[in-house]
Amino acid sequence: MGSSASRRAYIDWMRGLSVLFMIAAHTFDAWTVLEDRTTPLYKAVNFIGGLAAPMFLLLAGVSVAMAASSRRRCSTTSLTAPAVSMPAGRRLPALRSDPAMLCTSRLRAWRR
Repeated sequence: MGSSASRRAYIDWMRGLSVLFMIAAHTFDAWTVLEDRTTPLYKAVNFIGGLAAPMFLLLAGVSVAMAASSRRRCSTTSLTAPAVSMPAGRRLPALRSDPAMLCTSRLRAWRR
């Protein structure tokens, strides 16, 4: 996790509220008598509970995107180096797209 100064607390709060809304909606639905399921209060709670899961997923995606962007900005890995040293004087151009490809390319170069 990043430092608390760079976190956006409102996203965490909104995710927490959406979880509470989901719990409340499911509890309210389970404990409501059939006759009371036609009231406006029940319909309003059902509507809010129906928006809670999509809101949570949207905010989770925003959090992941923000974390990835922050990590990319602050990253100082060997992936940004112009070339990777290989044994016996071989050189491999840096692969910027996928770290797994870089690892497998290194293995192939070592096997030669």
